[in-house]
Amino acid sequence: MSDFIDEDRYNTESEITLELGGSLDNVKAAIAGIIGKRVYNEEYDDEQGVTRVRLVIE
Repeated sequence: MSDFIDEDRYNTESEITLELGGSLDNVKAAIAGIIGKRVYNEEYDDEQGVTRVRLVIE
C-alpha cells in the first residue's frame, strides 16, 4: 500500500479507499490475500522495546 486516498475518513468510515503500488502481479496477489478477511494494524514492542506496527490478516 502506498497511500490512503482520503486519509481524513480513515478512522470514521467502515470502508476506505487506498492506493496500491508495485507490479500488477504483486497487487493482484495482495488483493487476493485480503478479500473476505479482516485486515488491521496492530502495535507491538520488539526485542529492543521499540513500538512497531504489523499488518494482521485474519
